[in-house]
Amino acid sequence: MEPVAAQLEGRWTTTFNPGYVVMGSMVMPHPAAPSPETGRMERTGGELTIVPDSPDGIALPLEWETEVNWSFDRAPRLPDGASGANVPELAVDDEDLSVIAGCSVNELPRLVGTGSATMDGVTLAFTTRMIVVNPDLIFGFQQVDGVVRGQSMVERRSFVMSR
Repeated sequence: MEPVAAQLEGRWTTTFNPGYVVMGSMVMPHPAAPSPETGRMERTGGELTIVPDSPDGIALPLEWETEVNWSFDRAPRLPDGASGANVPELAVDDEDLSVIAGCSVNELPRLVGTGSATMDGVTLAFTTRMIVVNPDLIFGFQQVDGVVRGQSMVERRSFVMSR
């Protein structure tokens, strides 16, 4: 993975797609980000880290994922009892990425980053899963977990990173 890590260093632009928020059995659409975000990927001590340009963003150290197979469909997987009638489908699924890359998603380099931030007194846990399609294109998913006003909340949306 070291040669791949070296190719990923540098500036990136991230576009967050529409997603959804689940609170209890309620499922609500979450709009796309109004504009792309910028940042860089850098290596420190052999570890890749995403470092956003925005002071509100959090740096996420990344780890290579090699043990777990990933699979995702266009339609989101929702908790039992939750209806996703108003939730956007993904623009790309794992079959699409396999065609673009010329191999299975699970044969591509995959990274996972975790971190947390406190906003308005609420601690939110971030998990980012990234699939390296090529040195200039990364497809990923962001999940944010937290407890808001005593209610468990999960936000999920896909993103694309490009140069």
